[in-house]
Amino acid sequence: MSIVFNYIQKYPQRTKQLLGISHEQYQGLLKAALNEHIKIQTEKEKHKIRINSRGYPLLASFFTKE
Repeated sequence: MSIVFNYIQKYPQRTKQLLGISHEQYQGLLKAALNEHIKIQTEKEKHKIRINSRGYPLLASFFTKE
């Protein structure tokens, strides 16, 4: 995958021959794929079961009790 990616980055005029889409369409596809990947990762992060909590609000409320 990285060999083809590097080749397309080096020779963008060959994108149409290699993939059958223009370089602009390829760039749009890459951006869309990256956005989708980030969205999926954030969803996974939301549903992740953590042993240690993410932040300190629980500890802050623990220490403020008198």
